[in-house]
Amino acid sequence: MKLNDVFESTPKSVHEVISESGTCFHIPEYQRPYSWNEDKVSRLFDDIKAGCSVLVEHDDAITFLGTLLTVDDYKGTSLSPELKAEKPPKTRLVIDGQQRLTTLTLISTRLYLKLNQYLNELTDVTNTYNDDNEAGGFCEEINKFSDNLYNIVAGLRFFSKDTNSRDKYNRYYPLLSRSGEDTWSKQKNQARYNSAIAEYIHKVTKATVDDDFHVLPSAADTTVSANLKVIDQALMQISNGYIFNNEVVTDLCTIDFRNYQQETFFDIGDLPSLLKSDFLTDKDVKLVKEAIYLSAFSSYLLYRTCFTFVSVNNLDYAFDMFEALNTTGEPLTAYETFRPKAIQFFHSLKERSLINEDKEGRKYLGIVDGYLNSISDANKKNDATKKLVEVFSYAKSGKRCGTHISQQRRYLIDSFSASDDKLKYLQQLADTAEFLFSIWYSSDETIVSQCVDSLDQQQEFKLSIGLLKSTGHEIARPFLSIAYHYFKQERNTAKFKLCTKLLAAFWTLRRAGTGGTAGIDSRYKELYSGSALADKVTFDFPILDRISEISHFFQQDISNTFSGKNTTFDIDSTRKDWLKKSIKIQQYATGKQLGICRLLLLASMHNMAIDPECSWKTVQGKEGCNPTLSFYNWSEFLENSKIQFTIEHIAPQQPKDFDWDSSLDDGELINTLGNLVILTRGDNSEASNNSWLTKQALYKELAIKKSTTGIVRNYNQFIQSVANAPAWRTDIIVERSENLLNNSWNNLINWLIVKS
Repeated sequence: MKLNDVFESTPKSVHEVISESGTCFHIPEYQRPYSWNEDKVSRLFDDIKAGCSVLVEHDDAITFLGTLLTVDDYKGTSLSPELKAEKPPKTRLVIDGQQRLTTLTLISTRLYLKLNQYLNELTDVTNTYNDDNEAGGFCEEINKFSDNLYNIVAGLRFFSKDTNSRDKYNRYYPLLSRSGEDTWSKQKNQARYNSAIAEYIHKVTKATVDDDFHVLPSAADTTVSANLKVIDQALMQISNGYIFNNEVVTDLCTIDFRNYQQETFFDIGDLPSLLKSDFLTDKDVKLVKEAIYLSAFSSYLLYRTCFTFVSVNNLDYAFDMFEALNTTGEPLTAYETFRPKAIQFFHSLKERSLINEDKEGRKYLGIVDGYLNSISDANKKNDATKKLVEVFSYAKSGKRCGTHISQQRRYLIDSFSASDDKLKYLQQLADTAEFLFSIWYSSDETIVSQCVDSLDQQQEFKLSIGLLKSTGHEIARPFLSIAYHYFKQERNTAKFKLCTKLLAAFWTLRRAGTGGTAGIDSRYKELYSGSALADKVTFDFPILDRISEISHFFQQDISNTFSGKNTTFDIDSTRKDWLKKSIKIQQYATGKQLGICRLLLLASMHNMAIDPECSWKTVQGKEGCNPTLSFYNWSEFLENSKIQFTIEHIAPQQPKDFDWDSSLDDGELINTLGNLVILTRGDNSEASNNSWLTKQALYKELAIKKSTTGIVRNYNQFIQSVANAPAWRTDIIVERSENLLNNSWNNLINWLIVKS
């Protein structure tokens, strides 16, 4: 027996699968019920959207949905007697892939119904403008588009198959049926469609026969019903312009649909440009745009979304194949599919006798391999790869390539192929991996210690990196990867430290004054894309030598944010505007904001002394008198530290008695900086939720305590200012907030301003 007599494996588009003449799919009883959840349906849409995006630039774009394994049962030998009687001309048993096939059928029905609605509405639009001479060209293009749309709708119609019998509804067999629940029959009294999918398909068929597209049919099954809601929401997003991803509306006029026209039979002619015509109403423009977006998605789904269609003629062989397909291993990551390109490049170097270059390239690739291959869990490895490629694409090209595996695979292969210096490319990729997995996502300080000057007592680099990591400043990763790349070449710890301090100061001042991210990511994207400076901040940008330009950009953003757009940055006036807003911000919050609060407190005490004119405030002291802005102090907040610093609320979040000023009753100032102080965990527990007088007595005791380490004595002496407060009420907290934040500004602004 020849192998092709046992099975055939063929790539087939969704359209080829569902449109096969006279063919219906049957799900055996032993198969589990339809069970896909919202996440899996959404992921399927993301896969298809990613392919839609790639097709704009690459005519070979496809979305691969895996294997659809079926058994040919044209004689109906596996069917029960009642099913055999009126079975379809061709029956295929679904062994693997029923969840995907069912979901695609659901999507096809929804697209079919929605596009039919658009066809009816487009007819009304052309009727509206038929007598308008100015609209003649528009109506002609709408008619052409409607013809094209009709073909797409016809391609979606195969969710049920026409047996050409007399019964109005039962002549149509659902594409999918399930053994034990459904019975194909052309007779009304014998046809039975009770399974989750067949029941719904039969409803859609009835609506189709009745030409009733006003109300979308519902499903009795809860899982199908829930997924239909997800599908409807996703299609609404697509029709509103989110055709390529879930974040950005794509302007029709910016899309080159030539590949769609050639590969998916989708054609919109000159419609996008005609939609700008003055005679059109906004409602009609919106309608046409929605129809175009959804039909483009539909055409890609039908003709560029595909399975490996495996057809087996024997059930035993089918199960053997099913087991083999599910034990072969995990899908390759984007990096693993890119790697052969690099190996091919190394072979070309050897052929040209460039032995040293070959060794150098393999060294860089080995660095990346080392990090990713150390991750045994397939999902974690895939996540790590996504992070690496996302950061690298920003740092290399100035824009994010996306997180979907097909987008990242395409980016790595295309950008490497186009690179004029492939060794430099691999070096930059290796440096990005080293920064991410040895510094950003690692607690091991082996690489970090190489970035710190041994004479730097404050270790401000480690402090800055610690802040950025703990507060989740992810958008800074490409910037720091670029800086790390240049640091590795120059080994200039001072310049690298300036970069990290600049980002830490900008991040802290911006968040302290707004209480959130407030467009910070956009500022970085402007740097990466080249819209902020004369050049893109990528690997081609000598970042360590041009850090003053970025400093100026950040200074201007601080001014625009707090003093108003187009204002000129001035330290004193911008400080006053920043104080007005930051005083009101709840600086203490769990999560990412907590790290910001910690740094503000450290900066507020750095080289400060008790104010001789107001003993419960502080002023600038001598240089080095109280150096709190250091990694050593920052690290004492960490769980494994010896001292275990914590942030204490002076007026408690949940007071247990009434010995607090009534002005604090609304709780608005409880989490502002003026109501916070740093204590060790033990002292914080002792302070607890006690009254002001009890706490004040404790603060006074701590301030004169001598039997503590030097670092704790420094903090305890600083607590003296709190103990000196005449009372604890709203006006005191507000004034103390202003005092502390002013101190923080004065120390952090020195990090923000980098002179050339």
